[in-house]
Amino acid sequence: MLRFSLAMRMHSPHVEMLRQLGHATGGRPEGDHDAWVRIADDIATDTQHIQKNIEAWAEQKQDTLPVFSHDYIYASHNTSAVPVAFLYANPAASPAEFRTFHNALTTLAKAGQVVYVLRYYLAWDLYDQVMNLQGYGVDLAIKNLEYKAMDDQVKEKPQGEDADDDEETVAVEGDDEVQGFKFNVLKERHPALKTSLHSFRQFLSEQNQDFDQLKVWDLKNLGVQASQRILAASDPLRAMRDISQSFPTLASSLTRIKLNQTLVAQITDNQNALSSDTTFLINGRAIDPRSYSIYRLLSILKEEVQRVERLQTMYLPSHEAARIASASLPPVPSIRFNITGRTGAIQFMNDLEKEPQYGRWPRTLMDFARRGYPGQMKFVAKNVFTVVTVLDPSQPGALGIMATVENVIRQNAPLRFGFVFVTDDEDTSSDEVNMGRAIAKTIAYLLKHHTSRAALMLMGVMNYQMQGAEATLTMDTFAQAYEMVASNMDKPLKDLDEVLSSKEFDSVLKAANQFAFERGLSKGSLPLGFLNGKLVDQKKDFMEGVVEAYFEQVPGLQTLIVNHAISDSESVYEFLMAPPKQWEEMVGQIAPKFSPYIIPTEAQPLKYIPLVSHKDELSRLAFFESNRDAVKSVTHIIAVNPEDPEHLEFLHSVLERVEKKEEEHARWAVLINPGPDAEIDHSGIVALLAGTPTAPVAFVRQVLDKASATGACDENGACKGVPITLEEVFTLATAESAKVKQSAYTSEKIQGALASHRRLCRDLFKLQPGEGAVVSNGRLVFRTHGEAAGDVHPMSTLSPSDMTFLGHYQAQRVSVALPLLNEAALLGLDPDDITSATRSNIVMGVASLLGQDEVSSVVRKSLPANAVPSVVLPPTNAEGEAVEPLLDVVLVVDPLSKAAQKLSPLLMALRRVVPVTVTLYINPVLSLSDLPLKNFYHLVLQEELEFTQAGQLTAGPSAMLSGLPPARVLTLAMETPEAWLVQPIIAKYDLDNIKLEDLPASEKIMTAVFRLEHILVEGSCNDITANPTPPRGLELELAPVTPTPDIPTQDTLVMSNLGYYQLKANPGIWRLRIATGRGTRLFTMQNAQVDQIAEGQAEEYRWVAVTSFLGEWLLLNVVRRPGMEKEQLLLSDEESKTAGGGGGDPGLWDSFSNLWGGDTGIPAPPSKARVANETIHIFSVASGHLYERFLKIMMLSVLKNTNNPVKFWFLKNFLSPQFKDFIPVMASEYGFDFELVTYKWPHWLRGQTEKQRLIWGYKILFLDVLFPLNVRRVIFVDADQVVRSDMMELVNMDLQGASLGYTPFCSDKPEMDGFKFWRQGYWKDHLHGKPYHISALYVIDLARFRRQAAGDQLRASYDMLSRDPNSLANLDQDLPNYLQHQVRIFSLPQEWLWCETWCSEESKTRAKTIDLCNNPLTKTPKLENAVRIIPEWTSLDEEAKALERKIATKTETGHDDENAPHQHEHTQTQQDTHTNTNNNAKEDL
Repeated sequence: MLRFSLAMRMHSPHVEMLRQLGHATGGRPEGDHDAWVRIADDIATDTQHIQKNIEAWAEQKQDTLPVFSHDYIYASHNTSAVPVAFLYANPAASPAEFRTFHNALTTLAKAGQVVYVLRYYLAWDLYDQVMNLQGYGVDLAIKNLEYKAMDDQVKEKPQGEDADDDEETVAVEGDDEVQGFKFNVLKERHPALKTSLHSFRQFLSEQNQDFDQLKVWDLKNLGVQASQRILAASDPLRAMRDISQSFPTLASSLTRIKLNQTLVAQITDNQNALSSDTTFLINGRAIDPRSYSIYRLLSILKEEVQRVERLQTMYLPSHEAARIASASLPPVPSIRFNITGRTGAIQFMNDLEKEPQYGRWPRTLMDFARRGYPGQMKFVAKNVFTVVTVLDPSQPGALGIMATVENVIRQNAPLRFGFVFVTDDEDTSSDEVNMGRAIAKTIAYLLKHHTSRAALMLMGVMNYQMQGAEATLTMDTFAQAYEMVASNMDKPLKDLDEVLSSKEFDSVLKAANQFAFERGLSKGSLPLGFLNGKLVDQKKDFMEGVVEAYFEQVPGLQTLIVNHAISDSESVYEFLMAPPKQWEEMVGQIAPKFSPYIIPTEAQPLKYIPLVSHKDELSRLAFFESNRDAVKSVTHIIAVNPEDPEHLEFLHSVLERVEKKEEEHARWAVLINPGPDAEIDHSGIVALLAGTPTAPVAFVRQVLDKASATGACDENGACKGVPITLEEVFTLATAESAKVKQSAYTSEKIQGALASHRRLCRDLFKLQPGEGAVVSNGRLVFRTHGEAAGDVHPMSTLSPSDMTFLGHYQAQRVSVALPLLNEAALLGLDPDDITSATRSNIVMGVASLLGQDEVSSVVRKSLPANAVPSVVLPPTNAEGEAVEPLLDVVLVVDPLSKAAQKLSPLLMALRRVVPVTVTLYINPVLSLSDLPLKNFYHLVLQEELEFTQAGQLTAGPSAMLSGLPPARVLTLAMETPEAWLVQPIIAKYDLDNIKLEDLPASEKIMTAVFRLEHILVEGSCNDITANPTPPRGLELELAPVTPTPDIPTQDTLVMSNLGYYQLKANPGIWRLRIATGRGTRLFTMQNAQVDQIAEGQAEEYRWVAVTSFLGEWLLLNVVRRPGMEKEQLLLSDEESKTAGGGGGDPGLWDSFSNLWGGDTGIPAPPSKARVANETIHIFSVASGHLYERFLKIMMLSVLKNTNNPVKFWFLKNFLSPQFKDFIPVMASEYGFDFELVTYKWPHWLRGQTEKQRLIWGYKILFLDVLFPLNVRRVIFVDADQVVRSDMMELVNMDLQGASLGYTPFCSDKPEMDGFKFWRQGYWKDHLHGKPYHISALYVIDLARFRRQAAGDQLRASYDMLSRDPNSLANLDQDLPNYLQHQVRIFSLPQEWLWCETWCSEESKTRAKTIDLCNNPLTKTPKLENAVRIIPEWTSLDEEAKALERKIATKTETGHDDENAPHQHEHTQTQQDTHTNTNNNAKEDL
């Protein structure tokens, strides 16, 4: 694994970060030092000065350097009370000096005097070293040539001829077998004929390239035929790789394979058991094959190998460890809570048995018990399923749940819903009415005196009000919601003030609060949902969790009904809450009380401690158990302060349970965790609890009775228990005839045990001295001291019933692994030493390890037992000998899929790196009607570093694809890890239109070099002042720790979607801050560092360390400054101040009103005059040399028709190196500004695989975050457009309150009516008379666009609609047209976009822009149309070509243009600098 990591350059970003960090914190001190220690601002160059610096720190107690999560920390307990000592050293440069400092600091850390942090210091620079990376894929897709999109210009001069002379390539050999010839065998046998064999192989391959000649009947069985070829090969993974990655050229030969009907039958049987999706499991751990990266996968592999190795330390053999590592703890056990009682506490919103909307459904329980279609709910008019949700209606997210319930009831789901509204006890805490009580009272009033429809409508309206990113529910908005409900009711409602002041429903609120209290449902653990008493999974969306729980419970209820346990006259819900005794086992355990400490919630999440690392110390603890001969599935460890009477009393109750044998499946150990000033050297309690073997439980309880009495108290009222000496214990034991072995309680043994207890409490469980805790099978269930200062809970918080519940809960959780562990053979132990205690220790360690999955949200799966593997590849060493596996990999895959292209070479490499069993399930599509793969692919992956004969590292791997069809037009795409921003830096030819037969005869290889320019820092930002909401439009900056002109500050805007933000970075240390301006006036950062930059001025920031090729994800919380709680972040311009009747933008409230038929009816006034010399901002996208040629012409046409300054914005992602070199010179020549913006498609937004659709997405989905806040209006212009008018007209045009302005399609060309899909079917119905607009030109009012959250609505609708691959055929055009009922479009005058396809010739004279639209009738190439349709196009083209020739001449003569290009470095989102920053070694791909 280490070699693989090094070959992947896995640690290079971390090394670069450490180098920067060392320099940023002062660098090497004066003198010849290779190691030094820094405490705050004091540096020690020898060990004698460390103690002096500790004493100096004690006077100020302020650390000036941050500690990062990636730091190597020794003894990290109690960090606030001691200084942090940073050791900067390079152990390899001076091992003796390092060892001296290291020994001194470890001694101080063990003594609790410092927190020791080791940082490697690298003195050398890595600026100019360029390395080839790997872990990416190269995709060459066969291009659709329905419309010709290739430039007819001939490239005469190569570019960057010397850039890759020394690059080495790794050739892809292609399929081992071509038309029956096995070329790898032939080359081994006849090495002298290698050249001839290669030519013959190429000839045969070319015979296979007529794949488009295949008939439908040839395609049908291709999936099975490919599977046969793979399974017949000696190396199935290699065969799968070769076939999938070069499929178009192999398809023809595969069709000639005779079908194996036995294989067809096996595949059919498997498909009845397996999902059609690709399944990729590593030790049962599910990996998403669509979104994984090699770097992420390498991290997972390390985690899984470590997991198996830890299990091996528990005496488990390798194959047993791998088997158990694939297991997972089951989900939350099937425990039912008694969610009944107290009349009025539960307010039911519907009743399936009484309400008329369910009247036509069957009315008997036997109807429910009848079999139906899988996955279909049972529509029976009985309250079979009851969902009770306990929540505080004023809490964040509560309105969303309430609105979801309203929507589900409206859709007639067969579920009864009820709410328990937990509120503050009184309204009198402030002058303002408590919002939670107001909502609860009003809903209670509507349910009693009106209908549930009124209550449900109120929920829906309130939630709709909260859809704005900065919306808050106030009494004013609540009153508006109430009035809207009142206006839609037949019966008049009481005045809201009368409802809220009435005492009629105080008893309902009181009953709800008492109900929650009695069941342990504290406000901090809410909201919680229960379906028939069973907790709904909180990690899932509310209704997703409800539906999942519904189908889990259906079989059990059907069994009860069939067995006549429940009759039609009984309430199903009441039966389940209190079943008759004979049905208790079938119904399941009923817990009377919910414990947030036992059942994990968002407020009390799971925390598992890996006990395996301290297994030897833990095995030496004294365990109290009722039956020492049985293996215990649960081990509870109780940490207590022996001087705290309350702790001892709790321990007494625990031992009482042991004595009564209430939990024979459990055992108990006690950890002594005395306070900092404890006097326990002669404590008999300590001796009894720490000594082994344990004393009789009854005797220990008797001693605890005496010790838990209240003893001496200090001035603060803190009391200790009654001290009992060891001698007193022995005396009492003699008097009571208790069997206490005095030789087990010598001073030496007790002191050794106590030291071990203290270490475990401090280093393993991270407890403060004197703190109590309960740990169960490694899960930290409870601790007396919370994270916040003063947050202290008594041990009695866990009641006896909680402890009973905990035991059963943990026993059920470990039930999956227990049989495996009991069957496992143990290595390294004498059979006589294997006792029940040994296996109990193993169960404890394994349970703690398996619990880590749940903490990290790891999902493990297993395939159905009836699925038959296609092939199993056992692990072997380099000599081909069988070895024990460390990992078990399962792959279910269609061999003709993109997943097969990526995963087959990955698994080949993995088998060479680590002992792994690969179980392959071939799962092809049985009947194809089209080619499943129309691309060629290569994954760049090399398991080990390669060296030259001189011992130097080679340049590294690269991709080389051979055997490509020379006559086909291909388009290249890079598939890189999500956090990478990659750009081509050398590409002589058009990467969007690759046609190999057009290469000059002297060139046999077409080369492109890409560079990794940035690694992303991403995250989620929330305003947590009240309800956590994303601060949409907040401007963030990412600044290098050492600012220089060469390392620019990056900036971005926060989206409303998830509060997402994205910033460009590179490996190193950065500062994340709110950009100076309105954002800093309104907000302050939570948990921020603060630097005083001037008197009265401070800078707030968060440290960001980029240490991985995976990038960084940071959760950022901001809080509004006092007095700014109601201020809007995004200010409106003149239009938004007056639109909608003087109240700002037409908001969500107006939209909701319009759903009920309302209309404001107030026209927007005309816009005010603009500044005369205002800059025109033009945005465009181009990919491929032809469209870049069009783009130059479009730019010239814009410039020639205006006197205003122009700034062009281009998406850098798709531009060629030639264009990026050309544009600065053109900007200098013509005097315009430009910026290249880059933005990586967010991982959470459904992606596109086809390049054209990806470009369409970039055109429309990120408009709100691509441009800085100071740009108020942008005009998008297609690259293939020619402008004939001053674009300033569009800048000044009144959009009448809309944020977007588009031109409708022309309607004056009757011969094209058959292609106007928007005039019929779905689009006609959806548009409701609104026009369908063309997306070749549009105006964006950015201020209004952001204020209306238009970008967020576009992204949300896109994500929903794109789930259907047949929707959004023209993504950039269909999406805004589909949404124009919510995101209004102003229709620009028709003359603003003319194209020959849709517009009449008569209207051309009025055209202000002409677009080269594709014509579905003629399909004429755009170049032909351009010359024919646009008279000025040829002259503009010649002008652009003349500038290209001028640049080429200057390049040849070496005379550069003296004028600086007009590319600005002002604040903007994701701007490109055109400068190779020297803070990071650039990586080429």
